[in-house]
Amino acid sequence: SLYLGSSLNPYSLSFINDGTKLYVLSTSTVYEYDLTTGFDVTTASLSTSTSLSSQDSSMQGLTFNNDGTKMFTVGAVNDKVYEYTLSSAFDLSSTVTYIDSLSVQSEDTGPVEIQFNHDGTKMYISGSNGDDINEYTLSSAFDITSTVTHKGSYDVNPSDGYSGATGFSFNNDGTKLFTT
Repeated sequence: SLYLGSSLNPYSLSFINDGTKLYVLSTSTVYEYDLTTGFDVTTASLSTSTSLSSQDSSMQGLTFNNDGTKMFTVGAVNDKVYEYTLSSAFDLSSTVTYIDSLSVQSEDTGPVEIQFNHDGTKMYISGSNGDDINEYTLSSAFDITSTVTHKGSYDVNPSDGYSGATGFSFNNDGTKLFTT
């Protein structure tokens, strides 16, 4: 396990493909860790961090595009998706530039997690208030400033007594969905 400290409240995490970098989103700060052994968090050391509090004070979900030149988060205060560019791929110590935001408030007022399909033409956002996962299409891959269309939602509505769709993931070919 990786101890993040008592002051961090992690909401989301993301690895690069070879597992040698880990990103942890805590409130409105993204922490970048270097791992000497891929996917082995016991070898992690903090590299850098960047604050995103200018956009939202309660960021919940985090993901990157395939080549690491774009980062996306969802914020629970403003109910928006935020898009950033990185001047060096998967490197938060490079210039991280806020590009734009997209409101998802009409679908859910508590967005929690964000994922894209492999080619970036579909975006999925889970919501704690709607108990669902919403699907959107993007006219340009990994670009929320392009035409984004809400296509529908999958109602998670758990039978275990808890409410809210939180974490989720797809298998590699997108034929299976896993939720927490």
